[in-house]
Amino acid sequence: MPVSLDDASSTTDSILLVAIVIIVSALILAFLLGFLSFFQGDPAIPSPIAIYGVYHTHDLYPNAKSDSRVILINNSDIEYTNDDLMAVFLRNGEEVHACIDTLNGYHFIPTHHNGVQWMGGPGCQDLYFSPHEIIVIDFTDNTFIPGDQVTAQIYERCTGNCKKEVITFSLLDQKKVDNWVLRNVYHINADYALISQNEYSA
Repeated sequence: MPVSLDDASSTTDSILLVAIVIIVSALILAFLLGFLSFFQGDPAIPSPIAIYGVYHTHDLYPNAKSDSRVILINNSDIEYTNDDLMAVFLRNGEEVHACIDTLNGYHFIPTHHNGVQWMGGPGCQDLYFSPHEIIVIDFTDNTFIPGDQVTAQIYERCTGNCKKEVITFSLLDQKKVDNWVLRNVYHINADYALISQNEYSA
């Protein structure tokens, strides 16, 4: 019995419709089971203030690989009062000698004695470190060299209103105690709270 064009077209439409339904169902099932990460976005929460780059080449001496210039960027939609911010930097897990007790460029006094030669960029030129602005910190040469793991910890002054993380672990676990102190106390100064931590491979 010959098949008409209408019958063939109807059969093709039916097969196509079934295939679309199966594909859509599979996508919905994968989404619900959490298999498709691209629907969920990046699971890692970005640091509010992150290292945008670490530069080793000096403008005047392009062959010198020791300039140690770090660029911070405000990744968040929060406008921070830069006088209330302080920064601690680590190289390969060890704190570097750099006294950065403000990110306000007008109040910061750079000197090689405190490990920073100068600070600049739009994020430190007025009272606020606004979203998408950058701050450039030029450390003493050789502070960071290519291959170093650079960590920036940004603390914010909270004048006694810091939310402290409750201790839920044994005080005999020194590593957890040290991590808790880093997150909740800046050295002996309880007026600052850690608001951002970011690592960058130099």
